[in-house]
Amino acid sequence: MHHLIREICYNEVYFQMSMHANMYYFFMHMFIHAFDKRNLWHKMPVPIGLLYLNTRRTLLEKYNLLVVGSSHGALFDPKEFPYRTGDGKYNDPHNAEAGSQYTFFWRNMKPVDQQDELLARREYKDTGKRFNILAVAWIQFMIEIAAPKEVANECPLKSFKSAVYGNNEKHAKKIRTYDDGTLVIGDDGLLLHEENGVPLSGDVRNGWVGVLILHALFLRNTMQFEEHPNLSDEELYRYAKLVTFAVIAKIHTIDWTVELLKTKIMKAAMHANWYGLLDKKIKYTFAHIGGTPISHGVPYSLTEEFTRVYRMYIDIGELVGLKGEDQLSKIGFEKQKLSMGYQACGALELWNYPSFFRDLIPQNLDGTNRSDRTHLAALQVYRDRERSVPRYNEFRRRVFLIPIKSWEDLTSDKDAIEAIRAIYGDDRKKIKGFSISETTFNIFIFNGIKVIFSSHRFITSNFNEKTYTKKGMQWVKTTEGLRDVINRHYPEITANWMKFSSAFSMWDANY
Repeated sequence: MHHLIREICYNEVYFQMSMHANMYYFFMHMFIHAFDKRNLWHKMPVPIGLLYLNTRRTLLEKYNLLVVGSSHGALFDPKEFPYRTGDGKYNDPHNAEAGSQYTFFWRNMKPVDQQDELLARREYKDTGKRFNILAVAWIQFMIEIAAPKEVANECPLKSFKSAVYGNNEKHAKKIRTYDDGTLVIGDDGLLLHEENGVPLSGDVRNGWVGVLILHALFLRNTMQFEEHPNLSDEELYRYAKLVTFAVIAKIHTIDWTVELLKTKIMKAAMHANWYGLLDKKIKYTFAHIGGTPISHGVPYSLTEEFTRVYRMYIDIGELVGLKGEDQLSKIGFEKQKLSMGYQACGALELWNYPSFFRDLIPQNLDGTNRSDRTHLAALQVYRDRERSVPRYNEFRRRVFLIPIKSWEDLTSDKDAIEAIRAIYGDDRKKIKGFSISETTFNIFIFNGIKVIFSSHRFITSNFNEKTYTKKGMQWVKTTEGLRDVINRHYPEITANWMKFSSAFSMWDANY
């Protein structure tokens, strides 16, 4: 009987449950795997697809959030901190430290004990009209990559607002004008720099022209509060910071993610995440229905496994660091933005890994080159082994996915099957419309929902005019995608060059 159940349920957590929990878990598994085995859920009517996603999310929330370190923190009164702090503290009213500097990533699964032949690019493969270079830049803009070991936990859940305002108050002060809450930006629409050429915003160690463009765009997009002459510079700055966070979170949810996972069900699901299942007016009148932060027993944070699968920067250009800064000043904002909008990004496929990533020169905080070169692909595999991330099939079992039984379950590419079998013996499955694999999708969507919505008071219980001001809420309401942000400052670009509704798809796409 247990053997039969394991064939159906896969995940070892089943055998640690009570009989009552066993049955509940068993039927949830039966439901989702009925669709998984036939690869059907994304083809079903939207209500059924949403029920499938909710069932899978419920399983992951219940059994796939594991604490690393302490989960206890100090209580605080949210009224004392109606703004976002520089070190990421005071987000969760029940745990002041959750998601802040020097806190751990949690885990989606317990660790396990732990070749470049499949990565080296043979010829360039792109995504056609579906995803452009600007979309790849957005990934790193949201969560920057490859921080050295000595600073790995310095960033307060390095996403959204830290991309624009810096990782701490020291960095934030450098980009402030201290006049009406505004931020500094060059006359050419690009970032200002230190004397050594390092940009005032962002991290030169992980920077390239794509991220620099987005940094500059959102520094310029910092809203003005002309109708609040009685507010101090500090108050205006804090309101603008909240609005910038919300705008970026909204773009990531209903624009970028929808283009990444291009199906009707995912479009409906991501809009439901932002607006709720009811009308937009309900969202903006009553905030998020049921809208109090829910941590599911684990403090606000990303997971280690999320950082393992969130590696979609396959086409970060070679214009990195100070070299990229110098070239961007010559190219200019508008030309660089157009170039990124019209160029398709590389596909996440075998034999398509950029060659220069295999001999990358890392940089220090001051922009100077480090003495050691890095084979980024090999480093990523090493990090997975070092952090005891489970191998592929065990990884799938632990997130309630059906393990593959042969390499033919993974891909129909005969050359790829032969190469994989030669390396791994007989010991990536994509859904049509997705730019990522099914396994990556499960970790990605689960963490994205947790970080943006369920654990975040500024998008749930505090998403209102009292927190954001009336104009701030209006600013968020009128931004439906990155196209709106570009149009606000560069209307000639959207009018003359951008045919598609999303800035993340190829700009000459007409589907």
